[in-house]
Amino acid sequence: MPIEGFNPEEFSKNLTSQVVGVIPQDLSEEDKKFVVNIVYKFLIMAAGALNKDDNSPLNAQQASTITQFIGEWAFHKSVDLSRAKISQELREPVLQAVAFSVFDEAKKVIINNVDRDTAITRIEERVKAAYQSSLQGLAKENKIDKDTLQRALSESNIDRMAEEAKQQNSEGNQKPVEMPDQLLKLAAISLVLKKMPQKQVEVILSKINPRDASAISSYMKLDGLETKLDMQKAQKFINEFVHKMPREPQKINEDATISKINKLKLSLPKGTIENILKNERENIKKILEDEETLKDLSPKIMNILYNYLEEKAVGYTRR
Repeated sequence: MPIEGFNPEEFSKNLTSQVVGVIPQDLSEEDKKFVVNIVYKFLIMAAGALNKDDNSPLNAQQASTITQFIGEWAFHKSVDLSRAKISQELREPVLQAVAFSVFDEAKKVIINNVDRDTAITRIEERVKAAYQSSLQGLAKENKIDKDTLQRALSESNIDRMAEEAKQQNSEGNQKPVEMPDQLLKLAAISLVLKKMPQKQVEVILSKINPRDASAISSYMKLDGLETKLDMQKAQKFINEFVHKMPREPQKINEDATISKINKLKLSLPKGTIENILKNERENIKKILEDEETLKDLSPKIMNILYNYLEEKAVGYTRR
């Protein structure tokens, strides 16, 4: 069944619209169009596959994170291939191999709850291996020459973007660094997150697309960043982010509701829960008997189940 709260088409379109705003200006118009189209293609394919997997243990947030990883690497590697002047018909099979490697590794790290930094490293290693192997395959088939191969392998848009951000923020003078609004916004967000607990930061970053999250993490490591920014402009982005900031009330509600359900179950006489559930559908039994399954539900559904269980319990205890 589809993943609750996950809309592949809407999510893919939203991520693709973000790509449009950060495409390097040194690419030709044709290459820019290629990058946008190929990113959307792999996003919608991946998101659709995740949503159609009846055996998937993923929730909406996890599916979103996997899809974001694919979008990020499809973007960076399509830019690298464009800069290397590899023909468009040869780019797609390389990017297909990259997207598959991200899809496979991202699912593993998400399902196994690997910490964010380790997950990013593992995915990047898989990307590099798939990218290099695919390009070497093209060279062996004489579809690209050795110079083109080396040029493609030496290109790294993700490193170039990181270096540009570093240079913009490493100047020692007190004059605010001139930054595009998109980068200033990420830098401003980093100032907010820097003052928050690490666990909360990880939750928030997991809800931001990986490319932006990576940039924000880099900005957070810079000392004295606020002295290098135009804080008058940055404050506007800070206010917007604080107002719209992804929060954890849902998690708090989840924990509170699960706790209420468990306390209710423990407070009832032995055998009461079994009697309540014996005539229920199997999926309802599983949810109320297995806390891990219960955690996958929205707080609203949890609360409905709690009220149902409480009502039934009252009926049984009055008998």
